[in-house]
Amino acid sequence: MKEYLHELQIDKQIKPRMVGYLLVETDNSEYKPGLNILKEGIKNFFGGFGQKTSIFNFGRYLFALLEPEEKHPLKVHGFVREGLDVAFIEGTFYKLDFTPFEKNKPAGSQLASHVLNTARSGNYENLKEINGRYTGFVYLNNSDTLIVFNDQLGCNRVFIYNNDNRFALSNNVFALASNPALKVSINEQAIAEILHIEYPLFRRTEFNEISLTIPSDILIRTAKTISYRRYFQKFDRNKRMSDKSYVENLRQVYDNFFKHLAGKIDNPLGFFMSKGKDSRAFLPFLLKNDIPFNPFVFKDKTGVFDYPYVREIVSLLEKDLHVLESFKVDQRLVYMISMNTTPTFSWGALGSLVSGYTDTALIGMSGDKFSGKMPSFRMPGIKTKEDMMKGFFKFISNGVTSEIFQQSIPYFSNYSVWDEYTRLFGEYPQTEILFDSESLFDTDYLSFRNAHSILLRSQHFLTPVTPYAESSIYNAYNSLPENLIRTQKAHALIAASESKSNSIRSTAFPISLKAESHLRSAILRIVKFNNKFNNLLLKWQIKKFNPYLGNEQFKPRSDYFKELYKGPAPVNPGHERLLTRMRNADEYLHLVFHDDIRAFCHMPEIIYNETEEIDK
Repeated sequence: MKEYLHELQIDKQIKPRMVGYLLVETDNSEYKPGLNILKEGIKNFFGGFGQKTSIFNFGRYLFALLEPEEKHPLKVHGFVREGLDVAFIEGTFYKLDFTPFEKNKPAGSQLASHVLNTARSGNYENLKEINGRYTGFVYLNNSDTLIVFNDQLGCNRVFIYNNDNRFALSNNVFALASNPALKVSINEQAIAEILHIEYPLFRRTEFNEISLTIPSDILIRTAKTISYRRYFQKFDRNKRMSDKSYVENLRQVYDNFFKHLAGKIDNPLGFFMSKGKDSRAFLPFLLKNDIPFNPFVFKDKTGVFDYPYVREIVSLLEKDLHVLESFKVDQRLVYMISMNTTPTFSWGALGSLVSGYTDTALIGMSGDKFSGKMPSFRMPGIKTKEDMMKGFFKFISNGVTSEIFQQSIPYFSNYSVWDEYTRLFGEYPQTEILFDSESLFDTDYLSFRNAHSILLRSQHFLTPVTPYAESSIYNAYNSLPENLIRTQKAHALIAASESKSNSIRSTAFPISLKAESHLRSAILRIVKFNNKFNNLLLKWQIKKFNPYLGNEQFKPRSDYFKELYKGPAPVNPGHERLLTRMRNADEYLHLVFHDDIRAFCHMPEIIYNETEEIDK
């Protein structure tokens, strides 16, 4: 095995790889304000977003599509007009299985036509069942209805601007939030939620006028009025066959996915490796199907502590290993790519490293959730929905209790984070087991705001392959009986079936993955005991939280936090996590309202324009 060590300096000018877009409503009697919003917004695309810009005018709306020059075989986008109706979709698709589908015709236009026909039929829920990570919209002229959708895990994002008879949407929040032609103000409820539990709840963003379409949403706008239909993932925990048959079925689903993937890509896969089961479950099928791959990993100081074990795994696989030792990047670019107040960038940096070798990388995103690694199975005392809600709130607060929050920043005492949090759970349908209720919330909140957002920062540098976001795989996990999902046994058996490296542990427990796959029930009991007694058995392996700065060093930069500190209520964020969240929110607001983001943006190259006449 050869080991290659890397130190990166990430340039602010990134090769375009992604589709960007901006849709703006116009006033039939006066196009200029809407056109101005569009012209200013397309100047705010950055990082991996495309530069080749086409501008379309379909009466009620203006639409800018920013495309990269090069197209990846897994990425598809399409825009169609049939009469006065319009449809658009963009995303990463492993298998387009709708009918009719003709291989000799452009996939994007066929997919967009499929989306249009689906919306015309009124079966909006089917827009959530396309197999991929995507966003899109349909405009039906006769009813003046706009339907906006994304994939059911919310991997791809849509930001909605709605205020003062102005409406726009984009997959880039800076096309809206930093647009000089739009009014934008700070949402204090969202700021309270960020400081207390790290992310805004529900559809909120940091701005009053801008919302997010969450994974369970289908937005419908008719005659300027917005409503939502909800789509929730489906579960079936009824046991219909033996445990062995369920595991074999899951194994076959994995194998089919990787066989199909092998036929879609030409270059070796980059592989974001960890010691955990979420990534090691891919190894049996990569090896069986002779799919070439190159492993990549963080070094310890980047924040992930799996490097020594990954090194052993890769050595047993007789592969070479690329190690990211450190990276440097302008923090403003990090916040822009993040499009929120959490500047974690290790995955983006690893994507930048991998892009020097290949254009596609395998990531184990969401494997923990689908396989059963959630608090309701792992924390003692969680027996009811109310128990689960309290346990999850404690988990996401991460030590910033309601008492600490209110005492540290009394100004926010009028904003009840707990009440808003509990309101969310009334939105979800009854489930067969508690874990699935927890999973619905996690899909709309924690995975959506945290895991997906952080991991998919790499897509500015390459095309991520995320098997757990592929419908046949997550449907197979959502159909496992409770005993296999509670213990993660099916997940462990799949991962342990790779025989060359299954002698290496996958958890903090000093046993091999092979042994673990047969002892999952016992391990779960130990985990619950450990959690009951405040991590008694595993304190030695807790990842150290490294705050950015101490309280005495924090000096607000944004006008908002400067005014907060000047106000009559004391501000004393002594808790490290609370202070770090405040620092991140302050930096983000300063970037949006006070900084020159266009130093990081591409100048759009307009290659097609249907607004030239109205622009004169």
